[in-house]
Amino acid sequence: MAKELRGPVHLNIQFRENLAPDTGAIRNDDREGSTTTYNARRFTDVPGFDRWSSGGNEWMKSYYFSNRAEGIHADAVSDLAGLIMKSKRGIIVVGNVRGTACDDKVSEAETANVISHFAQTIGFPIIAGVQNAGLRFDSPAVIPFAEHVLKHPSVSKKLKPDLVIQIGAPLVSSEVPKIIVDATKERRKVGDSWTPYESCHHILIHPHHPSERHDPDYTVTHRISADASSFLKTLVQFFDVNRSSTLQGGSELTPLVLLGEALQSEMPEIIHTASERIVSSLQHGESIGGAKESVKMPVLTEPQITLAMTEVMSELQSPMSLFISNSMPVRDAEFFLYPMSVNHQRKRKAGGIRSVAVNRGASGIDGIISSAAGYGEATERPTTLLIGDLATLHDINAFHTIARGQASSSHPEGFFQTGSLRSQRAPPLTTVIVNNDGGGIFSFLPVAKHGNDVGFDDFFGTPTNSFSFEQGAKAFGLPFKSASAYDQFKKAYKGAIGSSQPSIIEAQVVGREANVAVHREISKLAEELIDKFLNPHKLERENNLALMLPSKVYRASTLPDYSNPAIPGNYRRQGKTLLLLHGWMGDKHEWEEVVMSLIDTLPADWKIVAIDLPGHGEAPIINSERYQSVRGALGMEHLSSFVDDDILDSGLSIDHMAAAVLNSVIKDPTIQHLDAICGYSLGGRVALSMSRAFATQTSEIKETAPLIDADTKLILLGSDPGMLLDRKHKNVQEEDSKSTTERIGLQIEARKKRMDTDDRLSSKISSIFTHSHLLSPGSIASVLVWAEFLNKWYDAPLWGSLKMRQPTKYQDMIMKRANSLSQRGPDIASVLRYASPSRNSNVDWQYINPPNTLFVAGTFDSKYSGIGKQWKETVPELDFIEVPDAGHALLIDAPCAIADIISDFVVSGKSLLSSLPSLEASGNSPAPLTDRALDLNRVPNTIPFVVKPGKDSGVLSTPPSPSMSKLGSLEYEQFVISLLSEDNDKKGVAGIGWGDRAGVDENNRQKERVGFIINIISDDGSMVGVGEVSPLPGLHQETISQAEDQLIQIMIAIELFSTNGSKLTPDVGAGQLLSMDGSLSRYINALADASKITRLYHSVRAGLEMCVLSLASQVYKLPLLEALSANINTGENTPLKRRRFTDLLPLNGLITRESDSCSLDDSRSVLANALPIRRKGVITYQSVKVKIGHLDAHDDAQSMLCAVEDVIGNNPNGKIRADANRAWNTASALKFAFALDRLELSALHLLEFVEEPLEKQYNQQTNEWSIERQVQELEIWHKKTGIKYALDESIADLAQLHRGHFDSIASSLKKQLGGDEHALGCAAFVLKPSLLGLELSLRLAALARNELGIGAVFSSSFDSGVGLAYTAFLGALSDSAYDSTAGALYSHGLGTFSMLEADTLSPAFASYVNENGMLNVGSLSRALYGLGLDEMRDSKPMKPAAEVDDFTLITPEDVTEYEGVASTSSSGKDLSVQVSLPLPFSDEIAHSRFTDLPQQPRWSPWLNSVAYLEAGGETEWTLNIRGVRVSWRAISKVIDKPYKGIMWESVSGLQNSGVVDFIPLSEDSCIMKVKMSIRTPRVIAALFRGTSIFIEDFMRNKLLKWSLEMFRDVVKADLALERGDAELGDALFGAVEGRANAIEATLSYPGERKENS
Repeated sequence: MAKELRGPVHLNIQFRENLAPDTGAIRNDDREGSTTTYNARRFTDVPGFDRWSSGGNEWMKSYYFSNRAEGIHADAVSDLAGLIMKSKRGIIVVGNVRGTACDDKVSEAETANVISHFAQTIGFPIIAGVQNAGLRFDSPAVIPFAEHVLKHPSVSKKLKPDLVIQIGAPLVSSEVPKIIVDATKERRKVGDSWTPYESCHHILIHPHHPSERHDPDYTVTHRISADASSFLKTLVQFFDVNRSSTLQGGSELTPLVLLGEALQSEMPEIIHTASERIVSSLQHGESIGGAKESVKMPVLTEPQITLAMTEVMSELQSPMSLFISNSMPVRDAEFFLYPMSVNHQRKRKAGGIRSVAVNRGASGIDGIISSAAGYGEATERPTTLLIGDLATLHDINAFHTIARGQASSSHPEGFFQTGSLRSQRAPPLTTVIVNNDGGGIFSFLPVAKHGNDVGFDDFFGTPTNSFSFEQGAKAFGLPFKSASAYDQFKKAYKGAIGSSQPSIIEAQVVGREANVAVHREISKLAEELIDKFLNPHKLERENNLALMLPSKVYRASTLPDYSNPAIPGNYRRQGKTLLLLHGWMGDKHEWEEVVMSLIDTLPADWKIVAIDLPGHGEAPIINSERYQSVRGALGMEHLSSFVDDDILDSGLSIDHMAAAVLNSVIKDPTIQHLDAICGYSLGGRVALSMSRAFATQTSEIKETAPLIDADTKLILLGSDPGMLLDRKHKNVQEEDSKSTTERIGLQIEARKKRMDTDDRLSSKISSIFTHSHLLSPGSIASVLVWAEFLNKWYDAPLWGSLKMRQPTKYQDMIMKRANSLSQRGPDIASVLRYASPSRNSNVDWQYINPPNTLFVAGTFDSKYSGIGKQWKETVPELDFIEVPDAGHALLIDAPCAIADIISDFVVSGKSLLSSLPSLEASGNSPAPLTDRALDLNRVPNTIPFVVKPGKDSGVLSTPPSPSMSKLGSLEYEQFVISLLSEDNDKKGVAGIGWGDRAGVDENNRQKERVGFIINIISDDGSMVGVGEVSPLPGLHQETISQAEDQLIQIMIAIELFSTNGSKLTPDVGAGQLLSMDGSLSRYINALADASKITRLYHSVRAGLEMCVLSLASQVYKLPLLEALSANINTGENTPLKRRRFTDLLPLNGLITRESDSCSLDDSRSVLANALPIRRKGVITYQSVKVKIGHLDAHDDAQSMLCAVEDVIGNNPNGKIRADANRAWNTASALKFAFALDRLELSALHLLEFVEEPLEKQYNQQTNEWSIERQVQELEIWHKKTGIKYALDESIADLAQLHRGHFDSIASSLKKQLGGDEHALGCAAFVLKPSLLGLELSLRLAALARNELGIGAVFSSSFDSGVGLAYTAFLGALSDSAYDSTAGALYSHGLGTFSMLEADTLSPAFASYVNENGMLNVGSLSRALYGLGLDEMRDSKPMKPAAEVDDFTLITPEDVTEYEGVASTSSSGKDLSVQVSLPLPFSDEIAHSRFTDLPQQPRWSPWLNSVAYLEAGGETEWTLNIRGVRVSWRAISKVIDKPYKGIMWESVSGLQNSGVVDFIPLSEDSCIMKVKMSIRTPRVIAALFRGTSIFIEDFMRNKLLKWSLEMFRDVVKADLALERGDAELGDALFGAVEGRANAIEATLSYPGERKENS
């Protein structure tokens, strides 16, 4: 073995348990009878042997993988998936998780996330060993304090798992193996004998190590030798794909998480109580374990140490590592190292314990301190070592190494030390020594009770009290603290880890025997707590009925206190009460919208009261108590264990709920009588039961009889009245008994079917509730787990497509229902079961007083409308009405109508609406909903996806692009940006928007821009698309909260479809979406349909289009502008006539309506305020737009003249345009034109056009707006004035009229504007993509240019940088179609960026605009490529080289060849690399050559270009790796201290920063040292998935290595040529060229270079 493994061999010979005299001969004891009988059976008494010898099965089923590259064995996935699907009581056990020898490095945090996600996917709880801090502190699926839970007799006996999935080995726990052994040893009786029964499968997922005892108890049935993270991901994918037919409800043992949480909240108190009890006993002289403590004894206990450390570490904001010694420290950590509050566990944070290591096995207690120091350096985090006194003495010399490192720490001046040697940094190791005077663990063993008889203290206890740790720390020169009380220790530890320096803390604790007593006391208190949790004091069932149900009084009567007995009875009855009863899953707050209307319509003497029904809202808990779930999991009491005979005891039958309501109401002294009861659905059935109870005078309601009488009015909203029979035939002997029997038989069969349906649904709710214990409350997953169920429930026909008709209200309802179910799922499930119509009275309808009863149903609710009609036919005196355009959800669909119905009925005794004929009866179609938002971009989904590129369309000749029918997820974050006035003297801008918002009064001041930046991530996570959703008040109809509601709907839909692997949209390729021929609109419509959104808000549509186009461009690995240019196509016969777009796009400036009028004399001073960009001397626009229409005609003309003077003064070729926003009638518009003429405006040619000069024009016959009428009046104005106009609002109105259907819009525009005779005055369309959508805007621009010969101007809606960027891309594409036959080119309306105080882009959009008002759209497009929220939210300021974190041990003396080290952050996103290479020339030469940045591509072939920009000394970099092009801007600084070099940091695009130093070794040699940090872009990271290349290794050992070596060779070649050695220079350049070709091949996909060539 030593030869094979090439390492030392440690032989362990297993004696009895630490030589304890419990079996075999007793050591050192020659007394008679001190021997035991040898039991040969114990060697074969293991589950594996029984299974193998008796059952004929394999000893173990094994699956082997040597590394990830081999993939995951399909049989392993399918076999384990099959076991999981069959399992009902599965658990996950996590031990020491590690990868295979060939695996790439996977962070502990990532592995913990994978395990947690796996557990949540299959619904199994986790028992996490102490090595898994990431799970214990972050995952809600972990059972806290599992050791204590499993030790409890009720749990250990009744747990009985049928599947144990163990991830990693070995286990520290002593309880878990016992549970597994017991479960796998269970036997069954066959005839007269017992045979092994494979009741529990034990799966081990752990890389195979031949020398490791992975299965010491021989219980493993399936061993999967694979990397756990990779295997579990594959398994989760299997379930994602097959979810509909696989996982049902998870494990019945999931509620054990609740039991652990109950213990978790009390554990600190338990530890302190137990410690204080034992310490107090010792202080009072009591003997524990035969020993007494001294008077000055410590009062600190070992469990308190773990508690204090946990509390301190949980508060940390930065990550740290923990190393635990074996013996007592690791066992205490296994028992107590958990977050001490549920809230902490369920809220992830970046700080605290990130990794834990345990030194166990052959090493014993040797070398613990050295191992901890090495572990701390490896994790590069501050590390704490928890170690015993005995183990400390075994490796105490390690403190010498730690002390040396501290004494020679890094030079304070910077990263590189000024000497020839760079010293090693001391590891930040805090050592906590638990001093219990020896080996405390042995006191827990049976041998301890024999004491001196077996020489216990000499051979086991091994006291250490003769050694002073304080003197030892002083000898090594390390900081030292001693603590002997809890608060003292906690303070010392907090100070030690806060100092970031090595230190020692001695924790002086109670003696070893007292320690045993403390642990036993803790176990006792924990057991008592669990007993109390599982067996709480039970209220009698009948007491549930006596409890007060919570109510809400919406309005009290305005009459005096009529409950006062002194007031005569007839007067007390003058006040009236309306009782409102909600439906299933609802609560008393469901009535709020109805009540708000009732308050206005119901007389003042009516009191309005709503009440929570049993099992709902804030009513007393019945079955949702946490203990109920745990008892059910342990087989002590199941949630759904009631049978029909127990209904009377459940408290949730309809009659019991009615009695509970009456008992609660009668206790309210202000309610003497219920004058009206309105019940919705379930509430209506309760009201019917109350009515029957009055009619029959049942014993349960004798005390409540005065509340109801024959005058009490019932309003039943969609309620089941029971089994309706024709009362006219009741008890008539002539009735056909056979037909009656058949009818009753059918109804009984229907009731049985209903019972089965309700029971299944009830079980489904209980199952989801159980599974939800593994999810973090409030998380998207916790909502989705209920949202999926609720969406199916509300898809039933009786709801009348509620989610499509009322999307916002529907979403609010879903969230409320999900919250209610998450709190009271079992109660709501029980209500469904026990209040089911099939289990309750079916004749309540016979006990009503028909003239005082009203039944209401919605016209869309065919089921209850049918019941109402049948009931009305059976009982003609009954009042029945239907509510138009409403389904079963009457309180949501029609709250005002319901309020009117209630008010009319209770006041007059008959509903005023009941006399109206229903729409169905009258033959009329339902009236349109008044609150339906009109979606002007809606395109019928029946239009097929067709792409017909023209011959010259320039579509890329590539294979069909991958389908984009699946998306991964949607994310969004809100931004708030202040707006600045033009003169910057106040916040906000007035006069923006349309209609009334165009005014300049202070009420119309827009002070800030609020919106969302959204990300859509591709299905495989490799690509991310970015967009902006920011509705502008006064322009968009939707509000910001309404837009967010739709984003949430879409986010949930994408998550749901992604989870089950379904297609979200029809198959459509990236090329089709980029063609902009209508495919994008249809794709977005399909996405809206999948999200159950009837009409998509305009701002949301625009944001989604941005994201989808961005994703599509990344499929082609091109920036969006290039991808669009290559694919674009505007129709079958009119492909966009393209020329290559220019990188510079002209923008126009803006003068808002806040500028005062001016005269010609003072125009310059006014313009100084009106044009802030000019005043700053930064930008001179080619065109300026002036907002007019808010002043009289003369002043508006004067404002125009002022602007003209300024434009001409600064740019002789400048232009001007105006925007009236439909402010004028025809007469006012003519006055404006004449005013310009009177001012002798000779330079009329400078005026490009006036946007929308005329108010909205209506057809005189129909009184409706039409584009025909609008254009006619505009043409008349143009002919009279000679001034051209542009269409802006008219385009939006037309789009709204035709619901965004391009063909219809185009037909109308061509009819009015086409040909020479129709419209000569229209200069341009002004197109707002955030309002019209991107695709429609571009298609309209193409129509304008190609077919109408007019211009197109793309305009912003005061968007942030993201929205502005996409608008600019459309403008660039539109302008690229310009030729001599197309309309004029105009500057685009994107100058609003100057009014944004900040931006969502970094650098801001403004940084891409030069002093001439030209936007570098090409650079902007490249910077936006692959940009996501991660990059946008994490921009960092540049910091000097001295502040760059040092993480390497490479020193100049070490470097004789290329050296490199790298590390990845815990998030996996940030990569830090340091590399070094000797150079055979001086540091001065190296520095001068390297800092000539445009030369960088010579030695870095992966760089396409490096160019200096004009402003600010910035450089723009582009690179190409494996077909992906990425760009960024950076600022750099040349440095000469402590060495010559250069430092840089990116300011946009790819996030990276670093420093290069040239460290001199001699006059003609130096060391080149490069240190850089980079946030790996998602598009780059995705390229390495599924390959053998790992980014960290690729950067360190390939990319940077190649660059440094090529730099060396290029400079050597240059120097050779400079000194005239052409032969050497040519040879070196030949070698460089060969290396460059090899690098280029490596950086390309196979075959890519060949295709490109």
